[in-house]
Amino acid sequence: MNERDISQATVRNLIKRIARIVRRGWVHIFLLTLGFVVLMPFFWMITTSLKPPELINVPPLLIPTHFYWQNYATALESASFGRYYLNTIIVTIGIVVGQLFLSSLAGYAFARLRFPGRNILFLVFVLFPFFSSLFSI
Repeated sequence: MNERDISQATVRNLIKRIARIVRRGWVHIFLLTLGFVVLMPFFWMITTSLKPPELINVPPLLIPTHFYWQNYATALESASFGRYYLNTIIVTIGIVVGQLFLSSLAGYAFARLRFPGRNILFLVFVLFPFFSSLFSI
């Protein structure tokens, strides 16, 4: 190899590195833009919840000048959130216990018992969560 071959290889490597950096830069710009688009409604929701009722619609300011924390107290007092949380905990515990029990029984049956259609039924049980949204009413 002569000096010209080495310099051409170095230039090619340098061009590849620059192209990779530019591609990564565009990917980062795209991801940052996408992140902004996804997170902006949440930011808007939180800042709107901190505005007084008369300033919610006009003018549309992103960040209020004064934070109105009374909105949260009013929301918590307007409904019985304690009861709602208790209902959620009771339902969640019931579903988790039932799911663990039934999944343990099904797992034992699939692992230890041999029966016709076992592989197809197992495939249906494994793939059903992926397609359950298609079957919901």
